Amino acid sequence: MGGSASLQDELERLVAESSASLAGMHETLQQSASSRQQAEEDERLFHRLSVAVAEAPDASQALGTMLAAVCAHTGWPYGEAWTMRRADACLRLVADHHHETPRALRYAAQSAGFTYPVGVGIPGRAWEAREALWVPDLAADPKLARSELCRFSEYVAVAAIPVLSGRDPVALLLMHLRAPREGDRALVDRLARVLARVGAGLHQRLVLGELAAFEHEVSRSFQASPVAGLVMTMSTGEVVDVNERFLARYGFRRDEVVGANALDLGLWSRAADRAAAMMRLLEDGEPTQLGAHVRTRAGALVPVRAVLDVTERAGVRCARAHVMDAVDPGIAPGDFRGLCDALPTGLAVMGGTRCLWANTALRVELGLTGADDDPVDALSWLPPAAHEEARSREASALCSTIGPDTTALLATNGRSVEVVCSAGVPVVFAGAPAALHTVEPADRARVRLGSGAAPAPSRNRYRTPR
Repeated sequence: MGGSASLQDELERLVAESSASLAGMHETLQQSASSRQQAEEDERLFHRLSVAVAEAPDASQALGTMLAAVCAHTGWPYGEAWTMRRADACLRLVADHHHETPRALRYAAQSAGFTYPVGVGIPGRAWEAREALWVPDLAADPKLARSELCRFSEYVAVAAIPVLSGRDPVALLLMHLRAPREGDRALVDRLARVLARVGAGLHQRLVLGELAAFEHEVSRSFQASPVAGLVMTMSTGEVVDVNERFLARYGFRRDEVVGANALDLGLWSRAADRAAAMMRLLEDGEPTQLGAHVRTRAGALVPVRAVLDVTERAGVRCARAHVMDAVDPGIAPGDFRGLCDALPTGLAVMGGTRCLWANTALRVELGLTGADDDPVDALSWLPPAAHEEARSREASALCSTIGPDTTALLATNGRSVEVVCSAGVPVVFAGAPAALHTVEPADRARVRLGSGAAPAPSRNRYRTPR
């Protein structure tokens, strides 16, 4: 009897183990099927996001389409896209997606003006950490910006997911939830991995968008300039743009100049002279001064002085020429400052620790006021820790406060401006020796080069007529 009972117990144990094993296998198979389903869903989302980045006319619309795809994928009711604003290093809202409900519309309208410094608020903290941030209960921290607006709109939780290109964030999706579900935290991590796969493509679209905006601003300034100017391709010398001052001064119509060759306009008497000027400009990479001629529509050959610098038009590297002749009524004869003020690149004439003169581009960038030739204590452009070293170089006018090792200057409002400065070139200013420097904001240099990396300090020189 005891043996039979033991056999019965053993059989029951084996059955129980088999059942548990079968249940475990069933659960594993279910989990595997669920994982495969999630992987397939994530892959479909990745393709939708990739198409959005590739086909949208600009980065803002791409982000809007991405938000719509993420909201549809997750069922979350409200999404925002944030990018970095270079002017003040703050995150700004560039797109949103939501149902057209009164509460959502009011929340969107009241959120439009918000910005976040890096490290501040949920978007700023996720951007700084370079990883997703999940806040399941906004009521737990009533001090969070927009928390009251969130509660009014019944948004209970927030997920902040940076879109990374490598290790650098290029945008951030801020998703709002009304009723967090089990598995939402894991979903946030999955979304972060999917978004990282489209980060490089989105970064390229953002760079192209910044380049287009930069080119638009430069073109608008070029057209409004009181100095005659034209833009030509570096390779062939074909004119791609000309401003109104050039047309009025030399008697042309726009269609007669755009598409023509700079040789036909008399800027150079020989193709070899144009090639030499382009080679010098490419070699130096900084504004180059030279003597030239412009042939008017009537055929007269007018001697001019010109400043050439490098610009971009529709992704093509071009040379921009600002020209002035001795009888130009728009600028006093011999006053070369007018040409310098027409350049988008900052120029500063330094005498030791004093800025003796700065052109318009640099004055706007640093917020300088007063007359352009009022000497400015350039020590105020540097952080206090750098003042002692700058004073030690004051004895020589060619050892200026700024130089190739200068990476940032302080504007008058205290804002730090990343810059790329050239070495000083000897000049005579107001009868005394001084040094001329070019100063270009680093963000413009990056955009102009189409790269996220800061260029190396320039070794170039400001060229004078040969």
